[in-house]
Amino acid sequence: MEVISTDGRRNWSVRDVTEALGEPLKAIRRNRSVLESLHDRGVLAKEEVPGGRGTTKKKVFYRLRAPWQAA
Repeated sequence: MEVISTDGRRNWSVRDVTEALGEPLKAIRRNRSVLESLHDRGVLAKEEVPGGRGTTKKKVFYRLRAPWQAA
């Protein structure tokens, strides 16, 4: 695991995380799985918002539940 931010106020999309890690876009699926796992463990909060006009898709954002520092 690599810490890319300790700011508990920032929302991150899966794409944002993938780009911040410097990984190719084909890593989005894997990163989504990792973020979901962290959400299930209570590390991340998950927010779904409507995707925009004329679409039924939702945008998903993740946020740290609390600021923390890596040891």
